[in-house]
Amino acid sequence: PVNAATVAAYVNYISPVQGAREAMEKIDPSLVDNPLIFPSDEDLARAHVFRTPSADEETDFSGRFQQAIGN
Repeated sequence: PVNAATVAAYVNYISPVQGAREAMEKIDPSLVDNPLIFPSDEDLARAHVFRTPSADEETDFSGRFQQAIGN
């Protein structure tokens, strides 16, 4: 939880680790109530899971990205 809270404090992204919220109290108490890191049950109820790309799509997207960035 401490490592997860440390990462979450840096990236401001949801932490899936139980106990991270409690660990955040010692790291940065101002982030404990940040819904971007620790969303409420109501927030999560409105969330959507996108489908996982197929292996072929992932290969295609990765190739396109590499081409776009000049690699």
